Amino acid sequence: MRSVWKLSIAAALALGGSAMLTACGSDDAAGTAAGGSGGGAGVSGSAGAGGAGAGGVGGAGAAGGVGGGVGGAAGSGGSTPDDVWSPLSVVTVLDPTDYGAVGDGVSDDLAALKSTLAAAPAEGAIIYFPKGKTFRKTDVFAIDKAHIKLWAANRQATIFGAVLGVKRTQSLLCKATGCGFFGLQLESDAVVRFDALEDNQISVDHADDVEVVGCDVHGAAASGVFLYGSQRHFIEGNYIHETQADHIHHTQGARTSWCWDNWIYNKPPTKGDDGIACVTYGVSSAKCGDMEWWHNTILEGGWGRGYSVIGGDHIDIHDNWAIATAGAGLIVASEGSYDSASSSDITIHDNFLYGCAHTIGHPGILVSGLNGAAPPLDKLTFTNNVVVNTVSGVAYKEEGALSNVTNQGMSTNEADLPARPELADVAIKDTGVLRMRDSSFVASELRPGLYRIHVRQQGVGFEQRFEYVFRGEPSAVEGYLGTLYGVHVSETRVVGGSAYVLLLSAAPLALPASLAPVSFEELRAGDRDGSLAWLWKRVDSYDY
Repeated sequence: MRSVWKLSIAAALALGGSAMLTACGSDDAAGTAAGGSGGGAGVSGSAGAGGAGAGGVGGAGAAGGVGGGVGGAAGSGGSTPDDVWSPLSVVTVLDPTDYGAVGDGVSDDLAALKSTLAAAPAEGAIIYFPKGKTFRKTDVFAIDKAHIKLWAANRQATIFGAVLGVKRTQSLLCKATGCGFFGLQLESDAVVRFDALEDNQISVDHADDVEVVGCDVHGAAASGVFLYGSQRHFIEGNYIHETQADHIHHTQGARTSWCWDNWIYNKPPTKGDDGIACVTYGVSSAKCGDMEWWHNTILEGGWGRGYSVIGGDHIDIHDNWAIATAGAGLIVASEGSYDSASSSDITIHDNFLYGCAHTIGHPGILVSGLNGAAPPLDKLTFTNNVVVNTVSGVAYKEEGALSNVTNQGMSTNEADLPARPELADVAIKDTGVLRMRDSSFVASELRPGLYRIHVRQQGVGFEQRFEYVFRGEPSAVEGYLGTLYGVHVSETRVVGGSAYVLLLSAAPLALPASLAPVSFEELRAGDRDGSLAWLWKRVDSYDY
C-alpha cells in the first residue's frame, strides 16, 4: 500500500507561504479535499487493512485528503494515531513487584526497588509502577544506571518517602544520564526543613538529559525538584506543593533547563520557599543559566519569592503567573548574605503578578544588586509585565549595582490581567502514554528526527510508537513520505521554503541525508517567533 498525494508539496508552496498536507491511502477509501484557497478539511479515508502477523505490524492506511490552498485544513487521515502501535521491543519494562516489592504503603520496598534497578540492562529500562500500589521507602533511592525511567501512568501508583525525621533520606537521586520521572505520585512525611542534596524529593546530581513530567510532588523535606550541576532538563506539567524549601531549584552550575506548565502551591504549615529558582553561591562560581521558564503558575507561597534569578545568565522568563507569594513575584538579585553571583542577559516579559509580597516587604518585581563583591547586574530586560495589588504597594524597584536595565510596558491595571487561575484549575500533564525524549533505545542511524518514543500498556503487555519531527526541501519530503508504510502523518506544512513534518510510525525510521531533524531548541525558537507555533502546539498537546 503506497501513499499518494492529492496535492504535491511543491504545488502547495506555489499557492502561498504556508500549506498543510496529509496523505491518503491509494489502496483504501481515499479522503477527499475541499478545494479553493482556504478550503475545508479533507474527509477521512478508512484505515488500511493489514493487521499484525508473523512478520510484524501491518501497514496502517495513509492519511486523508489535502485541505486546498493556503491555510487549508489538513484531512483527518486515512490512518489514525492508534493504527501505528506495535509490540514493545526497543526497551525493557521492569515491575518492582516482580522483585519483592509489596506496594502496600506499610512495607519498606526500598530493597526491592534497588533489586529492580539492578536487573535493568546496561542500555536502560522503564521501571513501571502498577496501578493502586504505594511503594514506601525509608532511605534514598539512588539511580546510578543510565537511561532509567520511573513511570506510573497518570499517578496510578505512589512512592512514599518516609524520612521519619532523619536527614538525607528523602530523595529519588539521579546520578546518571537520562533519568526520567513520569506520572509519579510522590508523598513525604517531612514536617521540618532539611537542607542536603538527599533531602529533596527528586535530586539530580551532575547528570544530563533528565525529564520530570506529569508528577504530583506532594511534600518534601527540602525542595520538590533539585538540579545540582546537571545539564539539559525538561521539567514539564508537574504539580509541586507543600514542600519545605524551593519547588524547582537550579544550582551548582546547572544549565540548559526548560520549565513549563508547572503548578506550584504552598501555604502554612508548609511554607516552602521560591517557586522556580536559579541560584549561584560564590561570585566566581560556575553560574546556572541557559533556561526558559514559561506557562508556569504559582498559586500561593508561604515563604520566599516567585521566580528567582540569584546569579544566572541567559534566562527567559515569560507568560507565567505568580499569585500571593510571600516576597517578590519576580526577583533578579545578588545577595551579600549568601555571597551570590551577579546575573546578566535576563529577559522577563508578559508575566502576571497578583497580590505578591504578602509577608516579606518586597515590591512585585525586585532588581537588587546588593552584593558588593559581585559585578553589577547587567543586561536585564523587563517588558509588558502586569503587576497588580502588591501588598507592599510597590510594583517595581531597582537597588544596588546595576547596568543596562530596562523596564517597559509594565501595567498595574487589574483590567490587564486575564482570569486568575485557582487551585481547582491545576492540570497535570497526561502520562497515560509514556513519551520520552531519550532516543538512545534505538540504533544511532534511526535517531535523527526521532522526537519522542511512546510506550503504553495494552492488555498484559506494552506497545511502542515513534514520533518523528523533521524538515526538508518540499520535493525531498514528498519523495521520502511516498516511500513510507505503517505511518500516520499528522501534518506537513511549508514554512520559509522548508516542509516540516510531524508523523508517527510503528517502527523506527532512517531519515535520508536530504532531510534534517527538528530539535527541541528549534521548536522552542519557532514557537517564540511564531513561525513554528503550530508545530509546537501539536507536539506539546499530543495533537496527532
